[in-house]
Amino acid sequence: MRTGERCRRKARRSASPSHLARSAILHAPSVTRILRELEARNLIYRTPDPADGRRSIIGISETGRELVEQTATQTLEYLDAYADSFGPERLAALLSEIRAFTETIHRKRYVPKDPA
Repeated sequence: MRTGERCRRKARRSASPSHLARSAILHAPSVTRILRELEARNLIYRTPDPADGRRSIIGISETGRELVEQTATQTLEYLDAYADSFGPERLAALLSEIRAFTETIHRKRYVPKDPA
């Protein structure tokens, strides 16, 4: 499946702010600030979480979907050109290594050693 289609499918889903923070590997206050800005630009909307009224669910607005579509289309053109220049074999090897690296990160959370 192409990256653009994955972006489009994800753009149709909703998520909680805490889920977005974990997915983006960002601190909650940063996500709160980003969501406030996106909401002010009418790119997202908030609805109460039916399971917990204190929380909200974030969805992408029609304006936000249009921006994702426009940006994804342009980005895919660039990525396709870079991939063609890089070569399919090298790209496949790189993607395989990135997947392995990502799996390692998810399996083993780094905990800094106490400097004392």
